[in-house]
Amino acid sequence: LASSAAHVAGRPVVTSESFVSVNLENAALSAQDLYLLSARAFVAGINRLVFHGFAYDYPTADGRRWFPFAPAQDRVSAGPLRITSEFTAEHDIWPELNDFTLYVSRMGEALTQGEHMASIAWLMPEREVADSISLVSGGVAAKSGESDISSFIHGQGFDYDRVSPEQLLTSSVMNDALSIGNASYSILLVDGFEAADPAWLAKILEVQDSGVPVVWIGELPSRARGYYDHTSRDASVSELNQQLEQKVIMTSLSDLGLGLEQTAVEAPLTTL
Repeated sequence: LASSAAHVAGRPVVTSESFVSVNLENAALSAQDLYLLSARAFVAGINRLVFHGFAYDYPTADGRRWFPFAPAQDRVSAGPLRITSEFTAEHDIWPELNDFTLYVSRMGEALTQGEHMASIAWLMPEREVADSISLVSGGVAAKSGESDISSFIHGQGFDYDRVSPEQLLTSSVMNDALSIGNASYSILLVDGFEAADPAWLAKILEVQDSGVPVVWIGELPSRARGYYDHTSRDASVSELNQQLEQKVIMTSLSDLGLGLEQTAVEAPLTTL
């Protein structure tokens, strides 16, 4: 979400507080965890990593240590959760911490030298709280936490940004590209949802009619959002659904590859 917002806003530098963990034994992500988490952030479009929770560890007047993110009997802490790794000489990354920091810095700088390219604008009608929480509990598994749709898109050689309905409503189409803020896209992807504002559906039809293919995964909405004037607005959704069925590329996750092929948009990367 952070990188998507930055791309739409035209901001070249995207930052994220990184290496957050929850209640790990000994409060330590492993060296491998740190490399995996940094790579995951880079792949997501983050190009400036902020190491989480490295406060100064100093003694208080009563002899306890102040370290706000790792509570212990002999410490003054900001809360009950252990939410950071303690980088001391006992941590297995310590011998290579300078090299790791240099790698993070050089990679972040390199990722700001080019121009962002995402072929797909993926509509996000609701805040997906569960999917947006990426706190680590018990170490890191490679490729964990990515949704099936995201994984499939990347596997096909495409990249995407998440866009909101408000951003979609202010978008325009020029030269077969969907322009949203400072970003432009070749495909609009819609993951099926139960309720929709009729204005969203009308805009999706406008995008399709203007020359940008729309790929719709799953079912069309069954009703309008909200209760106000719901009878007529539900009827509008039903009417717009009939047009959507005729015009957009309707598919499922299992057939998403075929759906993307029907757009005739070439993937920027070829996978082997």
